[in-house]
Amino acid sequence: MINRFNFIKMDLDIFSFFDDEEESEVADIPPSREELANLVEQHNKNSVEVVPEYERSLERVILTFPRIGSIEETYGDFILNCPEYTHFEVVISSKYKVRDLRVLFRQLGVSPERYSFYEQEKGSHIELWAQDYTDVVTVNGKRKLLMGMNFEDIPFEVTGKNYQFLRRINARNELLKELLNEEELFQVPFFFEGGNMFFDTNGERLRVFVGYDSISKTQQAYAWRDVNFSEEEIEKMMSAYFGGAEIIVMGYRPQPTEVFHLDLLFTILDDQTVVMRVPNQEETAFKAEVNYAKFLLSSMGYKIIEIPTTVERFEEYMSCVNGIPFVDKETGVKKMMFPVYQEDFCDPLIYENPLEYFRNYPITEDDLTNEGLAAYRAFREAGYEPIPVRNFTFDQKGSLHCITNVLAAIAEKDDGVEVV
Repeated sequence: MINRFNFIKMDLDIFSFFDDEEESEVADIPPSREELANLVEQHNKNSVEVVPEYERSLERVILTFPRIGSIEETYGDFILNCPEYTHFEVVISSKYKVRDLRVLFRQLGVSPERYSFYEQEKGSHIELWAQDYTDVVTVNGKRKLLMGMNFEDIPFEVTGKNYQFLRRINARNELLKELLNEEELFQVPFFFEGGNMFFDTNGERLRVFVGYDSISKTQQAYAWRDVNFSEEEIEKMMSAYFGGAEIIVMGYRPQPTEVFHLDLLFTILDDQTVVMRVPNQEETAFKAEVNYAKFLLSSMGYKIIEIPTTVERFEEYMSCVNGIPFVDKETGVKKMMFPVYQEDFCDPLIYENPLEYFRNYPITEDDLTNEGLAAYRAFREAGYEPIPVRNFTFDQKGSLHCITNVLAAIAEKDDGVEVV
């Protein structure tokens, strides 16, 4: 079994890839204030590119199989609806037998050349939330995987009730370091969770949407080390590490639990269009966050297509925008795979049908009601072909986008590389 990732190369052998003598970007302990100032100045000169999700082709996707739940129930509908060219990079815990997983993929009609398994060796905890681990960035022309800051040097007594959460973050980084060489990683000195950060472009400049909690958690992490940064300083730090990117902080106070990640609230479909969920009640604990996001996005020129929904669905994490926009690499058609839930079906019993039923009877507009139907029409209005898929992970506070991590694929061209 292969235990090291090779998905940055995409098995296409078109990269000069990494220089053996390149200095490592990974540090176990974040830099001091003085060291960080020098690093910020250095990174501000870098060229950093991140392909927006809506430009990706769903050619490669990371899935993380933890020790909980049913794999078929969690991922079956997604895998079934992926294009036939999609390759699955599956990180598994030692609990699973590869033989059993191969049987599952065969039952889903996925041939062996379309998946790779990577077994964790050190016993580090694998989470369901593949999206939060990483993203692909190009730094000065070299492909790397983004990795957030470490918390290993912070003693338990300082962090108190946050200790278990920080252990989870450390475990994510340990898994990345286990599966990749250090020179394949681009570690940043701030808090990172993929579900709370969107990438877009503003002309030639990278634009990064960041949830407020990513700012406040970075502040807290440095405060535990007796280093104090203002919010503005952290924004400058983020901008520098992303090569002078435009940083848009989507909020001004800790994110309410109903929208603890940006991908529960909205999705970006192109550099001018956003689809956003809006509660149909005036008085909600998170109304200010919704209004602030609408104000920021509209002030930047985005068209906002609203999906009205209930407060209860926010509270139960049943988000239909928590999906995967992509461009079919064979047809060029823009598609949106998005999650639907039992109450989104006109006949709720359809939701309970076995997976094989949906191979023969894909979910259509006529099957849907409530937020599911509104989302279907919103994505179609935005020029996307809607692909509804059932989701069963909302009770763990996440959905389709949360449990997948779509990588940008690369193709060769005469003067370098291009995204496909």
